[in-house]
Parts: sequence; C-alpha cells; structure tokens
Amino acid sequence: MSRLAKYDLAKSELLTILNLRPGSTTELEYIVEEAEARYSQDQLEEMLEVIGDVLGRSEVVEEGEETME
Repeated sequence: MSRLAKYDLAKSELLTILNLRPGSTTELEYIVEEAEARYSQDQLEEMLEVIGDVLGRSEVVEEGEETME
C-alpha cells in the first residue's frame, strides 16, 4: 500500500480499502472522507488502478448466482 502513500490517506481509510477493495470511484468516495474536496477525478481513478494492481479486483457475486470452482 506504499503506492497509495502519496495520497495521504488515513489509516482507517486504508483499512477499509483493504477490506472492501472498491471497484469504482463512487465506492472510493464513500470510503475516503471528503474525497471530492481532497482529490481530483483523475487521482481517484489512479487510486483505483493501484488498488486493483495490488489487491486484485473484487468479484461481486449477484444473489442467486453460483460460482464455479
């Protein structure tokens, strides 16, 4: 998560990002306090790219859908 250090996120924000792995800027805006005031849309997208690279993409399973393993 050192790649996100330049964004000066709070520890609680980083932990929530680790747990939820947001996949859209809208989700990220709910996690990061005052995201719209602190960061540009481009910066939020950069954060999502880093999150996806480091943590992988979160796969949401719709209710009623089965996953094949």
